[in-house]
Amino acid sequence: MANIDDDCDALDVPDPEVTAETFSQLEGERFKFEDEDDDGALSKEGQAFIDDIEEDDGLKTKYSSSASKDIIYFLQDEWSINFFLDD
Repeated sequence: MANIDDDCDALDVPDPEVTAETFSQLEGERFKFEDEDDDGALSKEGQAFIDDIEEDDGLKTKYSSSASKDIIYFLQDEWSINFFLDD
């Protein structure tokens, strides 16, 4: 079973310090893609990342150089996401 959470303290992990450090590093990487002056907008680095995005039947996907689709295939039957846009 896969657990997905944005709170590293909520996860049952063998080494909480390593997990907290990894979460911190991932948050730092994510922040690089956000415009600090415009909430919800992409930074220049974020825009550059998606400029060469691939599209297949209307679905756009973009992976970092070290990303793997394997984790998505593993998790896709374990979780779902519901979202809506608020105007």
